[in-house]
Amino acid sequence: MGMGYYLMERTVYDADSGRNLTDSTWEYKVPQAADTPRDFRVHILKSTSNPAAAMSTKAIGEPPICLAPLCVTAIKRAVEAYREARGKPRRHLTFDMPLTPERVLMLCETSEQDRLVARET
Repeated sequence: MGMGYYLMERTVYDADSGRNLTDSTWEYKVPQAADTPRDFRVHILKSTSNPAAAMSTKAIGEPPICLAPLCVTAIKRAVEAYREARGKPRRHLTFDMPLTPERVLMLCETSEQDRLVARET
């Protein structure tokens, strides 16, 4: 949930009619199963202090939201490193959410040539 909120879920409205242009999953992108790491292990600690719950477990609703800003910080540092490596001037950058791939490319100020992937021959 948090990753989608910060990186993918962008709502777009028509400027003239105000109609929501992202009202289905064709346009409104949410995280899918493929966005989860293949090796995603969870270990339940046996010596925690909630004896009323199964194996002293706790709720897991908040961590996805609380930890998601770390994705934004990682992308911010990657953009800054990319800009520095390409000799771009240091300046204040505004990281509006969600940080979609298009917004990240705009922050990087990449050229069209930089966005092309060379084919191996």
